[in-house]
Amino acid sequence: MIMLRSGCIFFLLLVLQACSFSGSAPPEEHFYRLAVAGADSSFAQPLYKNIYIRPVMADGIYNERAMLYVEDDSPLEVRRYHYHYWITTPARLVQEEFRSYLLSTGITRQLLSQQPGEPELVLAIQLVKFERLVGNGQRVLVALDMDIHQAGQSEAILHKTYRAELPADTTMHDTAAAFGQALGTVFKAISDDLATLKKY
Repeated sequence: MIMLRSGCIFFLLLVLQACSFSGSAPPEEHFYRLAVAGADSSFAQPLYKNIYIRPVMADGIYNERAMLYVEDDSPLEVRRYHYHYWITTPARLVQEEFRSYLLSTGITRQLLSQQPGEPELVLAIQLVKFERLVGNGQRVLVALDMDIHQAGQSEAILHKTYRAELPADTTMHDTAAAFGQALGTVFKAISDDLATLKKY
């Protein structure tokens, strides 16, 4: 009986060893940063005393690190890539890059990370689209909903959806770069609207 058990254990070990040698290595995981270029030009004088950006919000799978894609033939289905991830959640990446971009414009004297008292402007952003489009060419799609509030006012003085769709090359690295370019387009539009609001 003991010899039979020993034989079975030895056989199982051989099978497991054979599987480990014959099986292919698991795919490598890839992690991507988000990089948005600074503003092409800056304001000669700040237009605002201070601006507070609330933490960027995102719901469902848009608040996860896996990169997302949508096939042109199935536009209602959003899918995850299994081995391609952002280094942190897209909402946090957008928050960090937007802060850096606004600072590069010189539009405000101070960009607040917390809300002390009543800042001159409060920006509330919701990330609603952040995905790769595949099928008829590779593209990236970014969409942000933004509410702008003045100090002491609960009703937004501007509610707008900012959207950018740009072509991307076939590699995932190029796709990550295209996301940065699309966000740069969105950030430029937001900056222009902030400047316009100051005129009224």
